[in-house]
Amino acid sequence: MCDYRLVKINRVIGETENLVLLPREYFNKLSEDIYSKVLVNDNRESLHLSKSYYYYILSQLKKLELIEDNAISFKAIIPIVINEKGIEFDNSIAYIDKNNKMLIFIDMRSSKYGCPECPVYTECVFGLRRIANSIGAKVGEIGDEGRYSKLPAKLWNTIVDEILHKYLKNLKSIKIPTFRDVPI
Repeated sequence: MCDYRLVKINRVIGETENLVLLPREYFNKLSEDIYSKVLVNDNRESLHLSKSYYYYILSQLKKLELIEDNAISFKAIIPIVINEKGIEFDNSIAYIDKNNKMLIFIDMRSSKYGCPECPVYTECVFGLRRIANSIGAKVGEIGDEGRYSKLPAKLWNTIVDEILHKYLKNLKSIKIPTFRDVPI
């Protein structure tokens, strides 16, 4: 089960290639329509939001370091869950396809869609292939019969693991903000 979206970006995309590990509760905010619209769109009037609400959400996105100098400042976001055992990586992702100016968003914890009856199956496979190609991963054939074996869901898990491995193998340090710097 998942929630999948492919969203056109109408905001400048910065040069950064950062991976952002975002606590799950903030990632959930991005799954809300209004937060994702502000993230990808710098034209407040086109969103039909009050000025104060638009700038409130924008300030929250800036505090999360997802927007800097009015540009998107990440390549990928992977949610994390902090529990008594430590940090757990969630197999969901928000990914910037810079060449096509698209945000590819999949939340594997959502119960909105299931592969067998998914109305966005074709778009999901498209997004999966886009990310796989950009990180140099192979996904093989994913035909319509793959929906019944939940193949895309399995491949999304593999793609998220590949991205984590790619970024974490080059990790030098992690800066953790003080408690007073926590947004939202």
